[in-house]
Formats: sequence, structure tokens, C-alpha cells
Amino acid sequence: MHSQAEVQHFPASAYPRGVSKDRYGPGWLFIFCLCLALSGCAFFKPQAATQPAPGPPPGIGYSGMAQIGPDDYLVVHDTKVNESGPRLGIVRVKQDEPLDYTPLTIENWVHPQGPANDLESACALPGRPGELLIAESSYQKGLYGRIFHLDIRGTTIRILSVLPLPRLSNSDKDSERDNYEGLACAARNDGKILLILGERGGSSRYPNGVLRWGVFDPNHGVVDWPTAGKAGRMVIAPGPWTTRQSKRDITDLYLDGQGNLWAAASEDAGDEGPFHSVIYRAATVQQADAANPIQLSKAQRPSWVLDGLKVEALAGPPDSVSSAFLSFATEDEHLGGIWRPLYPPFKSK
Repeated sequence: MHSQAEVQHFPASAYPRGVSKDRYGPGWLFIFCLCLALSGCAFFKPQAATQPAPGPPPGIGYSGMAQIGPDDYLVVHDTKVNESGPRLGIVRVKQDEPLDYTPLTIENWVHPQGPANDLESACALPGRPGELLIAESSYQKGLYGRIFHLDIRGTTIRILSVLPLPRLSNSDKDSERDNYEGLACAARNDGKILLILGERGGSSRYPNGVLRWGVFDPNHGVVDWPTAGKAGRMVIAPGPWTTRQSKRDITDLYLDGQGNLWAAASEDAGDEGPFHSVIYRAATVQQADAANPIQLSKAQRPSWVLDGLKVEALAGPPDSVSSAFLSFATEDEHLGGIWRPLYPPFKSK
């Protein structure tokens, strides 16, 4: 509130001609000042609104990813063959900035069946910078069931070869067909690549997850699945679970530098959730043992429990997050998805 000495008095010349200041009184003074203030606003140019930082489009989810740089990840989306959404993208983690997402487009899929259908996993090829594999989930009516061998330089992608997934079931029913949601790659001494596939489980044909493996020759673009017709290694994700029959034991795989094969598992009640996920060490990979490279972990327990999220992508930690042990991303259906780093797991006493 102003004191009496602070009140500014206008001279008679400030009033309209022929009108005395007494006729208008204090109310006129208030209106006059208000109009003067409002008219002055026209002389100030409003500042342009700050543009939002680039980030993942609303509603987009991540069905798999592979680290392609210290802070960069190739991510895949489960876009179906009759849908026009993005199938690939790059997520970049920036210190003190929002997550950056760049969609990628492949003009030539080098296959008569055209663009990818329902991509669910990815892995970087060890010892071959810029080369990756991305895999579809399954065959449908005898179509698809493909793994694409990519070479990526910046945002330019070239497909080097197209490989077949192992096919054990001829059924097209969701509850009876093969359904692969995890892929990991390990170097071998002969220059070839050990490929580890994760059958997700949660179906009448595969109540539990299954780890299968094959050998990929990147120089000739061929893959051999010697265990395709065998049982592989059955994996049961540690609980607790709300509905154990509908859980998916393997929704992605990540092989770390020490040979630990990490797996994600999830369950959901619908496209709006609720969701529940765990991340656990499923096995160790012994590259020197070509005949039996996968040793299942004996003590199965969750290393991380993530309620409210449907984890479908695992990868290594970004360099820009010093305390991170690994990273994950989610496919939360109608709710979209997120990318996050994780602290190292707590050690049991």
C-alpha cells in the first residue's frame, strides 16, 4: 500500500478538454492508468515459446534394444506389417538433457516379404563395429520369421543379409507358435557369432521360457541352428507372480562383459496394465564350450523387481551415467514406454 506522499497527482492538462478533474474522481484515475498500462503492452514483442527438447514420440514403446555407442542405443518397435509406424530408432542419452530419440527408415529390406513385422529383439555383433542383428518374433502363416543383419553408420542403415529364425511349430495360434523375444550375441574363437534366442514362454506349447542357440557366420550371411529341434535350456523366471500361467519368462536378453546372461520377464493384465516385471540372471555363457555354451544359473532370484512396468528391452549402461549397471526400456502398450538406467543389484546377505 502506498503512503499519501507516494500517490502521483495528474495535472489538469491530463484530463480531456472541457472536463474537470473533480468530475472524474479517483475511479477515472484508475481506469485511465489501466488503459495506459494495457496500451503499453502493445509496444513489447512477446518472446517465442521455448521449443520442447526432442524426445520419444508419445505412446511409443520399446520391444528390444542394443547398445551401439557409449550413450547410443538402437531400439526396435513391434510395428506390424500392415502398420506405418517406426520400426527402428536411436535413443541417445545426454547428460543434463532430456532423452533424444531419432526414428530410422530402411528403404530396402532386401527381402521379397518387405518391411519387418513385429520386431522384438536386437544385439550388436562383437568385434564388428556398426553391425547388428534385429529379429522378428515369429512366423505367421509361413511368412516372416526373419533376422536382419544390419550395418549402421550414423542414421544410414544397410541390410547385409536376412536369416531365418528356427521354426519348430507350424501353428499360427498365439498359444501354440514359436515366439522369440530375446536375442544375445557372443564372439567365438573361430570368428563366428554365437546367437542365443529366448523363447518367451507363457503359452500352452511353451509354458516356460527356453534358451536356444545357433552359430552365425557374418562373412557368408548364414546361420546354423543345431539345437533347433532339441529342448534347449528351459528357464523359469523367479517370482512372485500374480498369474503364473500368463507370465512371460523371457522378454529380452542381455549378455554382459563377464559372460552373465541377464533376462527380463513380465506379466500384464491388459494393454492399460497393470504390469509387473523382473530382471534376473538366467545363465552364464562359456564361449570356449562350443557344444554346451549355456550354463543355467542355479540360484534363481530377481535382481530387480519393477512394478507397473513391462520391461521388454535390456542393454548395457551408458557412459554418461557413472553409477549405472545396465539399462532397460519398456513396452507399456497403450501407456507408451520409458528408458531407464539401473543401479547394480543388491547383494544378498
